[in-house]
Amino acid sequence: GWTPGKAPTRGPADMAWLLAPGPDLVLQLHLRPKGHPEVVHPQVGFYFAKGPPTRVPTLIMLGSKAIDIPPGDARYVVADSFRLPVDVSALDMYPHAHYLATEMQGFARLPDGHIRWLLHIKDWAFNWHDEYRYETPIVLPKGSSVGLRYPYDNATGNPQNPNHPPRRVTYGPNSTDEMCDFVLQVVPAHPGDLARLNRELAWKYTQDDEAWDADRALAAGRLRALSGGPAGA
Repeated sequence: GWTPGKAPTRGPADMAWLLAPGPDLVLQLHLRPKGHPEVVHPQVGFYFAKGPPTRVPTLIMLGSKAIDIPPGDARYVVADSFRLPVDVSALDMYPHAHYLATEMQGFARLPDGHIRWLLHIKDWAFNWHDEYRYETPIVLPKGSSVGLRYPYDNATGNPQNPNHPPRRVTYGPNSTDEMCDFVLQVVPAHPGDLARLNRELAWKYTQDDEAWDADRALAAGRLRALSGGPAGA
């Protein structure tokens, strides 16, 4: 993926991306209309490794789609966490939000209670995204809790607020909507633990999506009730 400010990165040769036969590769582009037709010529470059990968990483994706920031709220906070079921080494991380985020805190709470910082951007700016690879991998033992905390400012005093006056901002794909993502690339200490880690992550993502769908259904029911329509429609 690419976001404003992000520079290209080259991963380790022993962790080449393995593409099995069969899948489709889909290129998603976010474009802004100019009022008349345009011809788009996207290009994709593939850099092939000299040999097959010997290490297989996975991604821990923290965040939330249940973002609903009232106008004027200068202290809205989104938090999320995941407890590691296996020992891992953290190699790389990528944070993402839009204009209203003011700070990014990514951390690991170790089993003994100590906090290990993974990322701390004290003055977030949308136009300066990047991906950060640790100079030395960060070892996180089983039982550690990986977490994020992102504050958002939807008040008039936020110079990055794209809305004047401020309006309600929810999760969405447009830059004037909001997002909250913290993507951590890890490698299990034992290759046999990869399947278990991916199962636990899949369970978390399913629960998160189901909770978000339930919240959206509840909000839609309230809106229909306020408008005089049948709540169960």
